[in-house]
Amino acid sequence: MVAPLVASALTAVVLAGCSGGSPAAQPAATPASATPSLGPTAPPANPVARRAVTRAVRTMRSVRSYRFAVDERLVAASASHSRLVGSVVRGQGLTYRLSVGSKTTEVVRLRSATYVRVVPHRWSRLFRPHLLADPTASLFQILNAMVPVALAHSNHILAVNGPLPVTAARAAGLPATKPAEVTVTMDGRGRVIALDVATTTQASGRDVKVSLRAAYSGFGQVPRIRKPV
Repeated sequence: MVAPLVASALTAVVLAGCSGGSPAAQPAATPASATPSLGPTAPPANPVARRAVTRAVRTMRSVRSYRFAVDERLVAASASHSRLVGSVVRGQGLTYRLSVGSKTTEVVRLRSATYVRVVPHRWSRLFRPHLLADPTASLFQILNAMVPVALAHSNHILAVNGPLPVTAARAAGLPATKPAEVTVTMDGRGRVIALDVATTTQASGRDVKVSLRAAYSGFGQVPRIRKPV
């Protein structure tokens, strides 16, 4: 396992549905006909499940703010774990804390500036913030590119499951060499409250299992993100 794989996936994924501090445009929804091919034996999309995912994309684009917590594990001969915790306020900013092994990095991205530090060192302004992955865009890439094939209801909670092509998984920041299996969990208002992704990559000639779990909460309750002291 290589730590950069973990860091790359976590900083890219996040995955929830509103613009952080970056003014970049959000990716447009991918039409069903444009979804990357999974091969001739791939199961067809379930129309009801697809409508649920489309609703989730629409709903998450309108969410003003939220908190997220992402855990990723890579397992081969040994296991590694990374954790990304943060919050985002639409059109105002985002902040997160990324822990990879013994290294912890904190980022605050505002509309006018981006700040970063490796704990416990001091904050510094980042003058090339485009080098930071956009955790917002990655969720939409996953939702728009997955093939929703199954869904289940329980106590006003809806879960949609389906494969994600390798090219789409990589575009979202996931180190995948095989199609990923994605489960999106939504509440009764269509908001994404959890995202689970499982796939496989290779490192040093061996298969590495990749599992990611993202949870979202605090919709509309995140206070304004401020410049670090």
